[in-house]
Amino acid sequence: MVLNFSHDTIVGIILSGLGVDVKISPPYAAAIFFELWDDDRGGYYVWTLYNDRPQTFSICYSSNCPFDTFKQVIKQNVAPGAITDACKPKNILLESY
Repeated sequence: MVLNFSHDTIVGIILSGLGVDVKISPPYAAAIFFELWDDDRGGYYVWTLYNDRPQTFSICYSSNCPFDTFKQVIKQNVAPGAITDACKPKNILLESY
């Protein structure tokens, strides 16, 4: 499980990046959940919830988005290399002040 806390503007940016037409700013305490599920046939799908409601986006017309399709959505809407760079381990040196 991963928990990420963020501002409403970031939630809006994530939704836009997934191809969701965001007409108004997300409300206070908005939340997006991405759940990876096994489809019992050897594949996976991503279940996306926005404020506790199933969400569809872009080329994925069901809230049970096949994982390969979800990856296509990400590749189409994120700058090439950005995912790889963002997911690289970082050595963070904490200095005392």
